Amino acid sequence: INLNATPASRDRSRSISDQEGDVNIQEAIRLHEAGDLSNSTNMFGQLADPKGANNALSQVLYGLALRHGWGIPPEPDKAIHYLSLAASNSAAVEQAALASGMTKGGAAKGELVLAIFELANCFRYAWGVKKDPVAARQYYETAANLGDTDALDEAAWCYLEGFGGPKDKVCFMTFHFVSFRWFLVLVGRFLRTPRESERQFCRYWHGRANRA
Repeated sequence: INLNATPASRDRSRSISDQEGDVNIQEAIRLHEAGDLSNSTNMFGQLADPKGANNALSQVLYGLALRHGWGIPPEPDKAIHYLSLAASNSAAVEQAALASGMTKGGAAKGELVLAIFELANCFRYAWGVKKDPVAARQYYETAANLGDTDALDEAAWCYLEGFGGPKDKVCFMTFHFVSFRWFLVLVGRFLRTPRESERQFCRYWHGRANRA
C-alpha cells in the first residue's frame, strides 16, 4: 500500500481528450443530471467509440450506462468491454506520462482508477461476468494503491470478511488506517478551502454511511 499517495478525486479527474471533447463530456453529464438519459448516453457512446474519439472517461461512463440501463436497455457484457477499454487506454496514457518524466503520472490517472474500481464491482456483483471474488479483491486493491478512497474501504472490507481470499486483520487495519488518514486530509482541506472541498468531504461520508 502506498502510504504517501494522495487521495484520488473522481470529481476532479480530467478527461483524455481535446478541449472540444471535454466540453462535449460536460454537456453529456449535464444532460444526465437533468434526467435526459437517452441523449446523455448517446453522447457518451459517441465519445467512447474506440474508432472515434476513444475517450477514456466517456468509456467509463458509457460502460456504467450500459451496466445500469441509463436511457438504454442494460447490456452488462458490453459494459465490461467499455470499462476494460477505459482501463487499457488510461494505463497506456499513464505509462507514457511516467516515461516522459512525470513522477506522479498524467491526466489519465482519474480515469484509470475509476475504471479499475468499476471492474472490481463487476466481478463482485457478477455484472456482465461470472462472479469472481478473487478478481474483485485484486481490482479493489489495485485501485486503492492508486489512491482511490472508495477502493480503500472496499479492500479493507475484503480482508475483514475474507472475500476473495483469507481474512487478514493486518491488511484490514492497514487499508482502514490509510482511508482514515486520507479522510483527515479532506477535513484539513475543507477547513482551509471549504467551497473547494465540501463536495468531496460530503461524498466521503455519504459513501461510508451507505456501507454502514
